[in-house]
Amino acid sequence: MPLQVEKLAIPVYEEALSPFAKELSKGLVSIAKIVNSGVFLVEDSVHAITSVLRMTAESLTFLPPEQISFDRPRVALQALNEVKFAINEDEIQRLFSNLISASLDKRTSGNAHPAYIEIIKQLQPDEAKILRFMFNKEQHRKGHAPTIDVVQENLDGKHFRMASTTAEVNLICEDAYCDTPESSVMYFSNLKRLGLLSATSGTSFSKEEHERIFLSDKVKEICSVNSHLEKVSYKSGQYSFTDFGRGFANSCIGINSI
Repeated sequence: MPLQVEKLAIPVYEEALSPFAKELSKGLVSIAKIVNSGVFLVEDSVHAITSVLRMTAESLTFLPPEQISFDRPRVALQALNEVKFAINEDEIQRLFSNLISASLDKRTSGNAHPAYIEIIKQLQPDEAKILRFMFNKEQHRKGHAPTIDVVQENLDGKHFRMASTTAEVNLICEDAYCDTPESSVMYFSNLKRLGLLSATSGTSFSKEEHERIFLSDKVKEICSVNSHLEKVSYKSGQYSFTDFGRGFANSCIGINSI
């Protein structure tokens, strides 16, 4: 049944934020009131907004009070307005919360771009997991993950050569504990379409990490489709954050990246 957010959500916010600093609570509740004025939502949407405000408050309490500013709330307002659609999507809620926190932190507010809201709206929770997994790699590989191009050829290619290449095969979804790893092709197509990732040749990863992909069941399944192509090899590559993707990750993942 639809509920008026003004009546239901605001008391929940105030109760949830009561342990935190008075000014911080007042600022977040003020933003919530602006977003929710006159809006009717289902109860699940209210819970999504409340969850994001709680996470945001927890993040901001680690900052010195003088470092927090509500003077330019545009990104926070727009992000919170979209949170109502992220029902039961913890990963997406976390991205919104981190972006709101970044926009209210004087040190990072200039990098919290409004375009990031539109990016989050177009992400699946599994795609958020992929980005977080890549962001949390060790420092010299941060924002990168290994891939291989699987090359299949017929052994007797003197008179009639046949070849098939399956590009950008990886185990990132499996390593990131995605709920639907079989959708990885769609996920990475979307992440590239959004300008967050690019596929590059060459690699910063060891041969063993590419061999692990090559020896996986995923590659065996690929090879079984063209079983008449007996010679199988691979070329190393990797996915990397674009400059835009790195900025997105810093604002939307970096605050609570674990």
